[in-house]
Amino acid sequence: ERDALSPGKYGLKGYNTDYKAFKSVLDSLKKPFHNSAIILGTGGAAKAVAYSFKLMNIPYLFVSRTKCDASTILYSNLSEVDFDKYNIIVNATPCGTSGFKNQLPPFFPFSKLRKSSLLIDLVYNPSVTPLMNECMKYGCVVENGMKMLQLQAYLFYRLLDLPTTIIMKRPEARAVRAPSPSTARLKIAPHITDVQRPQRTRRTAVRGT
Repeated sequence: ERDALSPGKYGLKGYNTDYKAFKSVLDSLKKPFHNSAIILGTGGAAKAVAYSFKLMNIPYLFVSRTKCDASTILYSNLSEVDFDKYNIIVNATPCGTSGFKNQLPPFFPFSKLRKSSLLIDLVYNPSVTPLMNECMKYGCVVENGMKMLQLQAYLFYRLLDLPTTIIMKRPEARAVRAPSPSTARLKIAPHITDVQRPQRTRRTAVRGT
């Protein structure tokens, strides 16, 4: 599970590793001009992303099918968003997941995207989602959810101080500009030092300490 539970003094205490993993990914991609964000979705993953933005003092808007409060807009109002200002886009919905009915967010105004726009799609299967493909056509930098998935698992094992070895398949990471997608390998955050990279395999062994 992404949410780690450990025994507390008066019962169970919950820890969330998603927000730390997302923050690490964002830190590796963010430029000084990336200063406001929109989050597609309002579920648990979206709230972990929002908490990361709060820690980084980045204003954000949720995008939802139903308006909840002043920090939420409807998908049908996306065309009113100033994408010069809101130049970080996070997809925290299942849109684009292999086999999922809806492959693209509804009403998304792709023509308003800029080369300065950064898309982080939390979907990791497929490794290049339809949303990533569309954003790359407009020169955006894009990233899938694989780094976040691997980092949150690593942090989970460190949190519980487990000596178990995790073996995960490692697809090519994506942090690219159109029109020539990069095949750069996954970059692990600098503070993570115990990542094994066997030379003749495409799997990464991550050891908990």
